Formats: sequence, C-alpha cells, structure tokens
Amino acid sequence: MVKHSKTGDLIKNTAIIAAGKFSTQFLIFLLLPLYTSHLSTHNYGIVDLIVTYTSLFVPVVTLQQEFAVFRYLIDARGNQEKIREVLSSGLLTTARVLAISTLLYVGLSLFIDFPFKLLILPNIICVALSNYFLQVARGLGRNTLYSIACVIAGVTTVLVNIVLILGMGVGAESILISSIVANIACIMFLFATLKLHRLISPKSAPRATQKELVKYGVPLIFSGISWWIISVSDRSLIAAFVSVSASGIYAVATNFSSILNSIFYIFNLSWTESVSMHIEDSDWDDFLNSVFDAVWRLFFALGTGIVACLPFVFSFFVKEGFAEARNYIPLLVLGALLNSVAGFYIAIYVAKKEPGVIMKTSVAAAIINLLGNFVLIGLFGAYGAAISTILAFAYLFISRHFDISKKQISLKINPVLILSMFSVFSFVCLSYYINTPALNIATLVFVVVYAVLMNRNVVKIIKILRPRKIAEGAR
Repeated sequence: MVKHSKTGDLIKNTAIIAAGKFSTQFLIFLLLPLYTSHLSTHNYGIVDLIVTYTSLFVPVVTLQQEFAVFRYLIDARGNQEKIREVLSSGLLTTARVLAISTLLYVGLSLFIDFPFKLLILPNIICVALSNYFLQVARGLGRNTLYSIACVIAGVTTVLVNIVLILGMGVGAESILISSIVANIACIMFLFATLKLHRLISPKSAPRATQKELVKYGVPLIFSGISWWIISVSDRSLIAAFVSVSASGIYAVATNFSSILNSIFYIFNLSWTESVSMHIEDSDWDDFLNSVFDAVWRLFFALGTGIVACLPFVFSFFVKEGFAEARNYIPLLVLGALLNSVAGFYIAIYVAKKEPGVIMKTSVAAAIINLLGNFVLIGLFGAYGAAISTILAFAYLFISRHFDISKKQISLKINPVLILSMFSVFSFVCLSYYINTPALNIATLVFVVVYAVLMNRNVVKIIKILRPRKIAEGAR
C-alpha cells in the first residue's frame, strides 16, 4: 500500500505538471509553420543561436539558485519561517548576480555590435526570474500553480508571435519579444498567487543560508553548462563550420526530438520531488526499480512512435526551405532517448544532495560531445553533431548507472529487453529513411502494437491508481 501510494502520488503530480507543460509545448510547437513560412533560414538561425546562448547564460547568472531553493523548500515544508529564509536567501543571491551581469552586459554592448542586442539582456533576466519562481512553486508543492503558469507563458508566446509576425510584419525578433512578454506574465502570476510578498524579505536572508544555497547551486552551474554543450553547442559549431542556414535547419530538426526531452522533463519534475520525499522509505529499492523499468519502456515506445509518425506530419509542420531537417531527426531522437534514461539518475543525486556527482559526469559527457563535434562536423556536417550527441548521452547513462551501483542502490537492467528495444528502433529508422507509403503505414501499425504490449503493465497500474489518487487530490 505504501508503494502504491508513492506511485500514485508520482502519477498524480506528473499528470498535473504535464497538463501545463504539454499544452505549452504543443502551442509553441504549432508556431513552427509560422516560423518556417515567414522567416528566412538565416534570420531564424541567428535568433535560435541567441536563444541557445540564453540557455547557457541563465544557469551562470542565477548560480542555479532556483534548483537549490526547490530542494531546500521540500525539507522546509510546514515551517513558515524556514520557507521565508530559503526564499529570501535564494532571491537575494540571484538579484545580486543579475545586477552584476547587467552592468557587464551594458559595458560590453557599448563596444561590440551584434544583432538584437537590446532584446537579449531583458530576455535573460525574465527567463532567469521566471525559472526561479516556477521552482519556488514546485518546492512549495504547488504543482497546479506551476502548471497554470506554464500555460499562461505558452499562450502568451503564441499570441504575441501571431500579432507581431502576421499582424505587424515583424521579423525574427518577434521570438525574443514574445519570450520576454511571456516570462513577465508568468512571473506576475506566480508572485500574486503564491503571495510571495509575504514570504520574501532581505531581513530573512541569513548569510549562512545564502552560503549553503550557493554551495548547493554552484556545482549545478557546471552541469548546466555541460548540458548546454551536449544539447545545443552543436548549432554554434554547425554555424561556424558549415553555415548559419544549416544551423537553422538543424535547429528545426531538434524541435522534434525536443518533444521527447520535454516529456521526460515533465516526468522528472515530479520524479525528483518524489525521490527527495521518499528516499529513506523501507520499500525504496522496489519502488525505484519499478519506475526505472517503466521509464525504459515508456520512453523507447514514445521515441519509436515519434519517428514512425513523422512521415505523415512532417510536411505540415516544416515548409520546403527547411525540408533537409528531416534527415537528422532519428539520430536526434535516439540522443533524446539516452538523455531521458541518463536523466533518471539526477533525481537520486538531488535527493541525496550530491550535486558534485551530477557535475562530474555532465562535464565528462560535455567534453566527449565537444571533441566529437570538432572532429565529426568537419567530416559529416550536421550528421556529425547528432552522432556526437548520441555518444555523450550514452556515456552519461553508463557512467551514472555504475556510480549509483557503487552506492549500494540496486538498479536492475534487463539486457534482453534493452536489445529488443534498440532492434525495434533501428527497424523504424530504416523504414523512415526508405520512406514509402505502404512501409510507413505498416511501421506505424507495428509500433502502436509494440508500444501497447511493452507498456501493458504500466497502463494497468495507472488504471488501478488513477481514480483513487485523483479523487484524493480533488478533495
């Protein structure tokens, strides 16, 4: 019953977060036809690089305080004074670093001219603060508000883009403007609904707590930078070694593999919270292995499903000028699959407050990816970047698995199951590249049957737990 309760809570929290994140990602994904039909590959490539570098700078300018605050708020639940202390300390540190970063950016921009420089700094600040308050909502257990905030940001992004691009004829800068407006809307909503003005005060930020949060967050900066190198530096190197247009085309391809990354990110939000709350429970090993098995099954089914469905929908989302993106998607999906499995272990390190291990494995994987990019992009173009990503995430999974095993945490891998999954995925990719209508239909039917059979036990668990746990949540 205890195990069922934990599983039910994990399913419920995942469902709540997914409701917001899925709708947001879907809405933003629908912008692809707008971008690819109204923006040039060159301009889209430039803005995508700016967004890419924003994802690099944000972890640095926040010292990853949002994740430190999330973890410490879980322990502080029920203690109002401790909550105020953690929130105030994390925000004060974040504000200081953002202020210093602003001065540096303004000074730099006076001497260097680059595209859209007036929009970059506001976007970085808004993304950083939005991320902070979203993690505060999670840390306080307010997952419904987290989900609603994500929807607000997603709807705002879509509406602003449509108004600017279709209504006013604005170019690629509309992507940055919409990001700024959407994140401001998210911040305002969370600040009001969480009543954070009652919980934040510089007087409630003791230096000891500030130091503790910084100590937790700093190793995660290197992890964030490493994730950036693995996931998105390939676009910069493609732009340097091939062309900016090629980088824009590759960026479009990553939108499809990011579906899988987004789904795992949603799951991992509730999974991290669940692990932090229950890692000391007596039935922990059984619970861990049941979820680990489900992750393998679900995400490989989703990955094969994405590749099998693409021949039928790709032309709807991507216009002719970006059609080459189709070639890179299966490789990027494989990388996303390995990333999902490797990401499973992060929740355990977070629960044990061991960010240093996350940093070490992430940095090593980033080095593998970077070296691979320099060698393989020169040889194979954008394909080399995709291959390097696969190698990096494969290392990340293997290294973390063995590290966890050394800590007497037993995670069981079924080699026959894994071999069958990769065999099926290989077959689906082969069908994808052959690309004949009859074979595409047969492959899709096969994948649907395969996915149902592989995940029938997971579906049964959800059906058993869903009515009781959702009813409890509604009360």
